[in-house]
Amino acid sequence: MKQPILCFRIGIFLVMLMAVAFCASADDFNDYYPLAKGNRWKYVIIEKDQQAEEEIIVEGVEDIDGLPVFKLSSGENDYMLVTAQTDGFQVLKNYFYGTSEIFSPPKALYYVNKEKSFSHIKVSGPEKNTRNGLITVISQAKPAEDITVPAGNFKQCRKFSIRIDEKFSGSNRADSNFCTVWFAKGVGKVKESCVNIERNLASSETTELVSAVIAGRQIGVPDRAAIKK
Repeated sequence: MKQPILCFRIGIFLVMLMAVAFCASADDFNDYYPLAKGNRWKYVIIEKDQQAEEEIIVEGVEDIDGLPVFKLSSGENDYMLVTAQTDGFQVLKNYFYGTSEIFSPPKALYYVNKEKSFSHIKVSGPEKNTRNGLITVISQAKPAEDITVPAGNFKQCRKFSIRIDEKFSGSNRADSNFCTVWFAKGVGKVKESCVNIERNLASSETTELVSAVIAGRQIGVPDRAAIKK
C-alpha cells in the first residue's frame, strides 16, 4: 500500500484549516493542531479495499531561528519537522522510506487562502541520490463542517482544500495531490481525503482519526481496532 500523503507527504502526515469562513486573525491555527511533546494521533488509512494503521507522535521540540520546531514521528524511522503558526502550518523537512526532503522556504500548508511555490531537495537511497524540484501549494479555507470518524463526532471542524503540484528538474514528470482536510479544535486533524496523481496514474485514499491523546486527555477508544475485519 502506498504511504499516506498528507499524514506526512504534505504526508502525503498529512497538511495539516466555519458556518462562515474563518479569518486568520480571529482563529489561531495552533488551537486546531495542538503540537506539544507527547501528543499522539492514531489513524486508519483506507485505499480501495485495503486498510492500514498509522500513529503520529510529537517526539520533541527545538528552537530553530527563533521558531519552535516539532518532530512528528510516524514509526519506522519516518518523521517530519514542522512549525505551527497562528495562521497556518509549515513543513521544514520530511523523511520517509529512506528519502529525505528539505524545503526552502518551509512548505506552507493550511492557510486561509494562499498560493506559493517552494524549492525542494530530495535525497534518497544508500547512494544519496539527489533531485531538485519545485512544489506549488494552493490552500483554500472552506465552510466549517461537522465530521464523524471512528474517534467520535466533531463539531464545526475547520476545512481546507489543498492542491500540491510537484515538478522535478531535468524531467517531464509532474505529480499532483488534491486533498480535503478537516481539523477539530483542541484535537487536530480528524479526516483527510486525497486524490493523488503520480506518473499519470490516479489513486485515492481517506485517513480518519481513531483515537488521540492531547495534553494527557484521551479522545476516542485507545484500544479500538482501526482496521475493520
